[in-house]
Amino acid sequence: RVASLKKTPRGYCLIQTPVAELLPYRSVDESRWYRGSLSEASVWLTKQGHFGPAVIVDVAIENVKLGQRITIAVDAGSGETINITFDFHSGRVLVDRTQTGNTSFADNFSAVHAALFDFAAGRLSLQLLLDVNSLELFIQGGETVISEQVFFTSSIRRFSLNAEHPLSETVTIELHSLGSSKGKA
Repeated sequence: RVASLKKTPRGYCLIQTPVAELLPYRSVDESRWYRGSLSEASVWLTKQGHFGPAVIVDVAIENVKLGQRITIAVDAGSGETINITFDFHSGRVLVDRTQTGNTSFADNFSAVHAALFDFAAGRLSLQLLLDVNSLELFIQGGETVISEQVFFTSSIRRFSLNAEHPLSETVTIELHSLGSSKGKA
Protein backbone atom coordinates (compact mmCIF):
# COMPACT_ATOMS: atom_id res chain seq x y z
CA ARG A 1 0.00 0.00 0.00
CA VAL A 2 0.93 3.61 -0.50
CA ALA A 3 -0.02 6.11 2.22
CA SER A 4 -0.54 9.81 1.54
CA LEU A 5 -2.44 12.83 2.81
CA LYS A 6 -5.60 14.14 1.14
CA LYS A 7 -7.26 17.46 1.88
CA THR A 8 -11.00 16.98 2.50
CA PRO A 9 -13.75 19.34 3.74
CA ARG A 10 -13.16 17.80 7.19
CA GLY A 11 -9.41 18.54 7.09
CA TYR A 12 -6.50 16.35 6.08
CA CYS A 13 -7.09 12.63 5.85
CA LEU A 14 -4.55 9.81 5.67
CA ILE A 15 -5.43 7.66 2.65
CA GLN A 16 -4.06 4.35 1.43
CA THR A 17 -4.06 3.04 -2.11
CA PRO A 18 -2.78 -0.14 -3.78
CA VAL A 19 0.78 0.01 -5.07
CA ALA A 20 1.12 1.01 -8.73
CA GLU A 21 3.09 -2.18 -9.41
CA LEU A 22 -0.21 -4.07 -9.22
CA LEU A 23 -1.61 -2.51 -12.42
CA PRO A 24 0.41 -4.59 -14.94
CA TYR A 25 -1.09 -7.75 -13.44
CA ARG A 26 -4.63 -6.85 -14.49
CA SER A 27 -5.59 -9.29 -17.21
CA VAL A 28 -6.80 -7.55 -20.37
CA ASP A 29 -8.44 -10.79 -21.51
CA GLU A 30 -10.42 -11.11 -18.28
CA SER A 31 -11.77 -7.58 -17.90
CA ARG A 32 -15.44 -6.65 -17.94
CA TRP A 33 -17.17 -3.27 -17.61
CA TYR A 34 -20.71 -2.15 -16.88
CA ARG A 35 -22.53 1.17 -16.31
CA GLY A 36 -26.24 1.51 -15.55
CA SER A 37 -28.85 1.34 -12.80
CA LEU A 38 -28.23 -0.59 -9.61
CA SER A 39 -30.98 -3.10 -10.42
CA GLU A 40 -29.54 -3.73 -13.90
CA ALA A 41 -26.00 -3.91 -12.49
CA SER A 42 -27.10 -6.63 -10.11
CA VAL A 43 -28.40 -8.75 -12.99
CA TRP A 44 -25.30 -8.04 -15.13
CA LEU A 45 -22.90 -8.92 -12.32
CA THR A 46 -24.63 -12.26 -11.67
CA LYS A 47 -24.37 -13.15 -15.39
CA GLN A 48 -20.59 -12.66 -15.42
CA GLY A 49 -20.04 -16.15 -14.08
CA HIS A 50 -16.96 -16.93 -12.07
CA PHE A 51 -13.43 -15.60 -11.92
CA GLY A 52 -10.30 -17.25 -10.60
CA PRO A 53 -9.04 -16.71 -7.07
CA ALA A 54 -7.35 -13.34 -7.75
CA VAL A 55 -9.48 -10.43 -8.95
CA ILE A 56 -9.85 -6.65 -8.71
CA VAL A 57 -13.36 -5.18 -8.63
CA ASP A 58 -13.81 -1.41 -9.00
CA VAL A 59 -17.27 -0.14 -8.10
CA ALA A 60 -18.63 3.42 -8.18
CA ILE A 61 -22.22 4.08 -7.09
CA GLU A 62 -23.72 7.54 -7.51
CA ASN A 63 -26.97 9.09 -6.25
CA VAL A 64 -27.08 6.91 -3.12
CA LYS A 65 -29.82 8.02 -0.73
CA LEU A 66 -29.50 8.28 3.04
CA GLY A 67 -30.78 5.08 4.63
CA GLN A 68 -29.86 2.79 1.73
CA ARG A 69 -28.05 -0.50 2.40
CA ILE A 70 -26.03 -1.97 -0.45
CA THR A 71 -24.33 -5.38 -0.25
CA ILE A 72 -21.62 -6.78 -2.45
CA ALA A 73 -21.23 -10.53 -2.00
CA VAL A 74 -18.22 -12.63 -2.92
CA ASP A 75 -19.33 -16.22 -3.44
CA ALA A 76 -16.75 -19.02 -3.61
CA GLY A 77 -19.30 -21.82 -3.94
CA SER A 78 -20.13 -24.53 -1.39
CA GLY A 79 -21.90 -21.95 0.79
CA GLU A 80 -18.73 -19.88 1.24
CA THR A 81 -19.52 -16.16 1.05
CA ILE A 82 -18.20 -12.81 2.21
CA ASN A 83 -20.86 -10.10 2.46
CA ILE A 84 -19.70 -6.48 2.34
CA THR A 85 -22.57 -4.22 3.37
CA PHE A 86 -22.53 -0.43 3.12
CA ASP A 87 -25.07 1.20 5.45
CA PHE A 88 -25.79 4.73 4.25
CA HIS A 89 -27.69 5.56 7.42
CA SER A 90 -24.97 4.80 9.97
CA GLY A 91 -22.00 5.36 7.65
CA ARG A 92 -20.65 1.91 8.47
CA VAL A 93 -19.33 -0.82 6.25
CA LEU A 94 -19.75 -4.36 7.58
CA VAL A 95 -17.55 -7.22 6.37
CA ASP A 96 -19.09 -10.57 7.27
CA ARG A 97 -16.58 -13.38 6.91
CA THR A 98 -18.47 -15.90 9.07
CA GLN A 99 -19.04 -18.15 6.02
CA THR A 100 -15.58 -17.96 4.40
CA GLY A 101 -14.45 -21.55 4.21
CA ASN A 102 -12.05 -22.73 6.89
CA THR A 103 -12.83 -20.75 10.06
CA SER A 104 -12.60 -23.65 12.54
CA PHE A 105 -9.01 -23.07 13.63
CA ALA A 106 -9.93 -20.24 16.05
CA ASP A 107 -13.22 -19.46 17.80
CA ASN A 108 -12.94 -15.71 17.20
CA PHE A 109 -11.82 -15.87 13.54
CA SER A 110 -15.32 -16.17 12.14
CA ALA A 111 -16.61 -12.62 12.67
CA VAL A 112 -18.26 -9.50 11.27
CA HIS A 113 -15.96 -6.47 11.20
CA ALA A 114 -17.09 -2.86 10.89
CA ALA A 115 -15.54 0.47 9.93
CA LEU A 116 -16.85 3.98 9.30
CA PHE A 117 -16.87 5.54 5.83
CA ASP A 118 -17.78 9.02 4.59
CA PHE A 119 -20.75 9.18 2.22
CA ALA A 120 -21.45 12.90 2.30
CA ALA A 121 -21.64 13.31 -1.47
CA GLY A 122 -24.12 10.45 -2.01
CA ARG A 123 -21.38 8.52 -3.76
CA LEU A 124 -19.51 5.31 -2.99
CA SER A 125 -16.23 4.30 -4.56
CA LEU A 126 -14.76 0.90 -3.78
CA GLN A 127 -11.75 -0.98 -4.99
CA LEU A 128 -11.87 -4.61 -3.88
CA LEU A 129 -8.72 -6.74 -4.21
CA LEU A 130 -9.15 -10.43 -3.63
CA ASP A 131 -6.56 -13.16 -3.86
CA VAL A 132 -6.30 -16.70 -2.54
CA ASN A 133 -6.22 -15.77 1.16
CA SER A 134 -6.84 -12.04 1.49
CA LEU A 135 -9.43 -9.37 0.83
CA GLU A 136 -8.52 -5.67 0.68
CA LEU A 137 -11.15 -2.94 0.50
CA PHE A 138 -10.18 0.62 -0.46
CA ILE A 139 -13.27 2.72 0.20
CA GLN A 140 -13.78 6.34 -0.93
CA GLY A 141 -10.36 6.54 -2.60
CA GLY A 142 -8.58 4.92 0.35
CA GLU A 143 -10.07 7.08 3.13
CA THR A 144 -11.27 3.82 4.71
CA VAL A 145 -9.26 0.62 4.20
CA ILE A 146 -10.10 -2.85 5.47
CA SER A 147 -7.90 -5.95 5.21
CA GLU A 148 -9.29 -9.40 5.90
CA GLN A 149 -7.72 -12.82 5.86
CA VAL A 150 -9.93 -15.49 4.31
CA PHE A 151 -9.52 -19.21 3.74
CA PHE A 152 -11.87 -20.28 0.98
CA THR A 153 -11.74 -23.97 0.08
CA SER A 154 -12.53 -23.24 -3.59
CA SER A 155 -10.67 -21.16 -6.18
CA ILE A 156 -13.75 -19.78 -7.99
CA ARG A 157 -15.20 -16.33 -7.27
CA ARG A 158 -18.62 -14.96 -8.21
CA PHE A 159 -19.94 -11.53 -7.32
CA SER A 160 -23.39 -10.15 -6.66
CA LEU A 161 -24.78 -6.73 -5.80
CA ASN A 162 -27.98 -6.10 -3.87
CA ALA A 163 -29.76 -3.11 -2.38
CA GLU A 164 -32.68 -3.00 0.03
CA HIS A 165 -34.53 -0.36 -2.00
CA PRO A 166 -32.85 0.36 -5.34
CA LEU A 167 -33.87 3.80 -6.54
CA SER A 168 -31.98 6.07 -8.90
CA GLU A 169 -28.46 4.87 -8.18
CA THR A 170 -26.05 4.69 -11.10
CA VAL A 171 -23.42 1.97 -10.91
CA THR A 172 -20.12 1.58 -12.73
CA ILE A 173 -18.31 -1.76 -12.32
CA GLU A 174 -14.97 -2.97 -13.65
CA LEU A 175 -13.88 -6.58 -13.08
CA HIS A 176 -10.29 -7.65 -13.71
CA SER A 177 -8.72 -11.05 -13.15
CA LEU A 178 -5.19 -10.78 -11.82
CA GLY A 179 -2.62 -12.61 -13.87
CA SER A 180 0.50 -14.42 -12.83
CA SER A 181 3.63 -12.54 -11.83
CA LYS A 182 5.73 -14.75 -14.12
CA GLY A 183 7.64 -12.67 -16.62
CA LYS A 184 6.55 -9.33 -15.15
CA ALA A 185 9.18 -6.89 -13.93
